[in-house]
Amino acid sequence: MNVSTQMTYINCSPAVVLQFKAVLSRALYPWVSSLKKSIGPYSFLPFVGFLLVFLIFAFFKVPETKGKTIEEITAMFKKGSGISSEEEK
Repeated sequence: MNVSTQMTYINCSPAVVLQFKAVLSRALYPWVSSLKKSIGPYSFLPFVGFLLVFLIFAFFKVPETKGKTIEEITAMFKKGSGISSEEEK
């Protein structure tokens, strides 16, 4: 990638982000306002639901790494992905 191409990406990036935010806010505003009207002060409950789902996922799927060396953790993730240390060498 040459310098002029890189500068073009850097310069267009804030504009793209602002456009994305505008489109997203217009798309989500009706949903959020109807949610707020329908359940009133309990509009935080859907987010609590997401939090519980992610908490359960993390509890059952994220491995424990406390007390393990970085080599043991790396080996554990390689074992889970089906890559053995012999195949890598």
